[in-house]
This record gives sequence, structure tokens and C-alpha cells, in this order.
Amino acid sequence: MIIRVLIFALIIPITLFAVDRPSLKHEVYLEGTDYELHIFKIYGKEPGKKGLIVGGIQGDEPGGYLSADLYVDAWLEKGDLIIIPRANFKSIILFNRGIDGDMNRRFIDNKTKHEMDQVVDIIQKLMSEVDFFLHLHDGSGFYSPVYVDKLRNPYRWGQSIIVDAEKYICNNKEIDLGKIAKEVIKETNKKIKEKNFHFEYLNTDTDNPTTRYKDMRKTATYYALKNYCIPSFGLETSKNLPDDKTKILHKTYLINEFFKIFDIKPELPPIKLPIPELKSIKVLIDDKPIEIKNGYIFNVKKGVKLKIEAINSNYKRGLSCDILGFNGLNDKGLDYVVQKDTEIKCRKDHKIIGSIKLHVVDEPEDLKENGYFEISVNGTIMKVYNNQKLNVKINDNIVLLNFNGDSNIPINLRGFVPTNIKSNDGDDRNINIIANNKYFMKKYALENGNTYEIIAGTLDNIKGRILLSIDK
Repeated sequence: MIIRVLIFALIIPITLFAVDRPSLKHEVYLEGTDYELHIFKIYGKEPGKKGLIVGGIQGDEPGGYLSADLYVDAWLEKGDLIIIPRANFKSIILFNRGIDGDMNRRFIDNKTKHEMDQVVDIIQKLMSEVDFFLHLHDGSGFYSPVYVDKLRNPYRWGQSIIVDAEKYICNNKEIDLGKIAKEVIKETNKKIKEKNFHFEYLNTDTDNPTTRYKDMRKTATYYALKNYCIPSFGLETSKNLPDDKTKILHKTYLINEFFKIFDIKPELPPIKLPIPELKSIKVLIDDKPIEIKNGYIFNVKKGVKLKIEAINSNYKRGLSCDILGFNGLNDKGLDYVVQKDTEIKCRKDHKIIGSIKLHVVDEPEDLKENGYFEISVNGTIMKVYNNQKLNVKINDNIVLLNFNGDSNIPINLRGFVPTNIKSNDGDDRNINIIANNKYFMKKYALENGNTYEIIAGTLDNIKGRILLSIDK
């Protein structure tokens, strides 16, 4: 098991178990695997009850992991939280309930171990450290104790709080699950104007030999209740709510009511769900750092070692990049030896937010015979071989450096006229060029009107030629 711990606040131990307050501790387990697990431990300004919040154990339930994600950015006035937004990262990436089976049916003893059970083992250990457990889900339809229609009936799960018993006796203490859940539902429904979206109470009566919910004996909430005697609740928003923002809003209503009961006092950020986008990725090419923008075709020599170091997006969590044809779904931090053309697809959870194509170029022994341009794009120097096309984004910064490493060969971007010059000598090297049509003469545009010719040498003696394509 690979463990990396990042601490985003200075924690100075006074005693063995002392923590600085307030603070946030971020732990990463199984790093670089499809089941990479991020755990956030939030310590409030004042000590109090400690809660465990888990989302994303089933990968097609965004209301669970996006809601848990929101609380990572919260500061606490009182109490502590352990938050796992994405328990089943592999299934989230594939937007599948459980690509290797249902992780929420793995909380049992004497099972044949699977890769995902490493995550289950970690969650079980964390259960022993807390006073209550909230398990976040999205369920189909709308639960109703009586049959209304095919979407609203006793066989649906959405818009419900699930408990395993009305009251549970454990270690000679009585846990009144029903009372707590019903109080949360009552206060939450006051905030939801649409009555069809109100929450219902669902007691699966899990220990009863005649229960129709025998499968619940394999779940995380039942395991926490039975083995650690902590109040545990399944919070199910409906997959049939209008959008993810509504799911998150309803989930926060529930969570905040549980916080009141357990005396957790949060300072919450607003719900913001901008459209996820990939800006760039930072890679090491034979240990040299390079940043590649989303949408680029990146030329790379066969046999070089490539490692994805960082993903630059408008989100901080739930990010992964997959080098197609290599390893698994989450290839960040892994050494990849480039052998053939491929593509790097990057995701926010299950949504593809961008991609970069890797194009393998074989460097001949005599480069001058083939010809190559050295060009800087946004500070990254790359080789573009003769007769290739360089794809850039609008307003990228381009500097033409040399052809075949020869400082005596002029390079001309046809249609570009540098500003503040008395005469145009046809040599555009070492000039900052902004990739935007308004800086070029239209009559030189080729193909779709956004492509221009770059030549090395002179019009009477062309030594090399490539195309510059500007993607709007």
C-alpha cells in the first residue's frame, strides 16, 4: 500500500494525540492506482464530536461525492470531521455503480480479498475513530411506504434516510436511530418547497430474519453500527432530481441537520458547480518539466520517459488522466515510455474535460536532411518537423527560434508583419507573436482561414516548411 500524507496546516503535537485547531490534514492512499483514495481530516476550532462522511462508494451517484466534496472546503467552529469524497474512484471515473462489483457489499468478514477491499479496510479502521457515520448516496426514483407509481413506491430508494433499525442495542447502550432520522427529515422538509421532493424514513430492519433487505447486512452503515456501536445513516437523494446542484442542496440540508444533533458547527462555502475544464497538464519528459495545454498535439521522440506531474483544472479534486493503452484509468505520477502515437484523456470524476495527443516522431541521424523548426509556445520549446502542422490555441504566445539549429537561416511566418518596424526583411525569429487572426494578413490564410505557412530560408530557396493552425 502506497501512503502519502500532505498536511495543509502546521500541526505541532503537544501530546501524542494533540492537533492544532483549526486545521486540515490530507492523506492519500493507493496513489497512482485506479483506487486512489483521498481522506480529509478537519479539526474544528473547538473539540467535540467527530463524524465520518463517505461519498462515492458507488460510482454513478454524483450527489454523494459532490456533496462530500463541498464539506472538504468547510471550516468548523466545533467538532471534527473525516471526509472521504470518492471512496470508489475507479467506478466514478467510469460512471459505473461498481465496475469490479458493489463496494458497499464488501463490509463483511471472511471474504476473498479484491483490490477494492484495500479501500474497505481503510474505511473500517476510520469507523473506530468517530462518533457517527453519514453515508451519501443517490437512489433511483422516490421512496414511498405505499405504492404510488413506478417511480414512487416501496422499492425505490431516492429521497430517503435509511436506518438498519428503529433502535439498536450495542454495548449495553441504546442508539435511537429512528428518532434522529425522523427529526432530520422533519427539519429538512421544511426547507424543500416541492412536496414531491420531500424525504421519507426507511427502516430496513436489517437484523430481522424476515427482512426483505438481507443484503443490507453487507453495507458500510450496518458494519459501523454493529461493530463500532456508532449511529449510522444512509442519505439517499434521488437520481431523478432535476440536476446535481439540487441533489447537493438537499444533501446539505440533511447533513447540516445531523450536525445540529451531534453538535458539529461548520462554516460552509456556497455551492458552486462551474463546468469542469482542463487547462493544461504538467509533465516530465526525460525529467524535464513541460506544460502542455489542453487540445494540443504534442510531438515527442520515441523511447522518452513521460510522467504526468500535475493536472491544471478549475477543480482541485476528482481529477485523473488516462494514457490510453497504458496501465489503468489513473496514470498520474507513473513512468510511461513512449512507443507509439496515443492520447491522454483527462477527467473530472467521470466527465472527460480535455485531451492531449502524443505524436511520436523518429529523430533521424541527420536531422538536417529531414529538417526541423525549434519553436517556443507559451514558453515551452518544441521541435516541429518539416511538413508537419503546429496546432496552437488562439492568443497563444509563439516565438520562432531556428531551423535545424542554424542561426543563419531566416524563418518567415507568412502573413505576419511585426509592429514598429521600418522594413520587413522576412525574418520573424525571436519576435513574440500572438496567435490571433487580427495580427495576420487575410490573403495569406490557408485551409479554413486559420492556417498560415511558416518557411525556413527565402522564397527563392525554401529549406523547410510547416503550417501553423490556430484553433479558436
